[in-house]
Amino acid sequence: ASILHQSDWYRNFRYVEDYFSRIHVFLDCEDICDVLVVSPIESVWCRIHPGWSRSLEATDDETKQIEKNFTDTFFALIGNHVEFDCGDEDLISRYYSIEKTNEGTYLRIGRVRYQTVIVSGLVTIRGTTLRILREFSNSGGKVIFANGVPQFVDAQDEYGAPDFDCLTCDIEHVADLLDESKHVRIIEKDTGKTCQKVFTKIKQYGDKVRLMLLNT
Repeated sequence: ASILHQSDWYRNFRYVEDYFSRIHVFLDCEDICDVLVVSPIESVWCRIHPGWSRSLEATDDETKQIEKNFTDTFFALIGNHVEFDCGDEDLISRYYSIEKTNEGTYLRIGRVRYQTVIVSGLVTIRGTTLRILREFSNSGGKVIFANGVPQFVDAQDEYGAPDFDCLTCDIEHVADLLDESKHVRIIEKDTGKTCQKVFTKIKQYGDKVRLMLLNT
């Protein structure tokens, strides 16, 4: 319900809002994140047709599979404590640059830079994205294709194997290729394995690091 006088508990709503405000203040600093996942949204756009969804829920199996791949990618990374951003292909094409330093090669998008780019579950990929990934890989950057490669380029031309150095894997093993991007690791006491039910968010605050844990 709207947070107004018709909700008899509205005067107590600050207990919820103060909680989220404190989280905001805690996280209002620089991300520690060097992995970029290319968004699959354009693979969904190219499949939209009359009756493609019901109440914004996909009805055809291929669109459902795109959504499942994206969900699997999310949990494969976040469950293994890999910080990542999701990159829009249009924004990548407009704001990218390749940056080489003594520490390595980075794909810079605006003010943020990444050491690894993951392409996972895309049906179609932009030609500009492939060109950028080729340039990034040829300069020493890491590119990973998880769960195969896209079928099409710009939703038209069929796409074969990448013509540049890259890694390929199943999505459940993608985190195994990203040990350098695991800035924190939560371990189950009894098994010694990664605790995938605790999510992390790590931030740089001046010369200090802030860590937020979410126990799901």
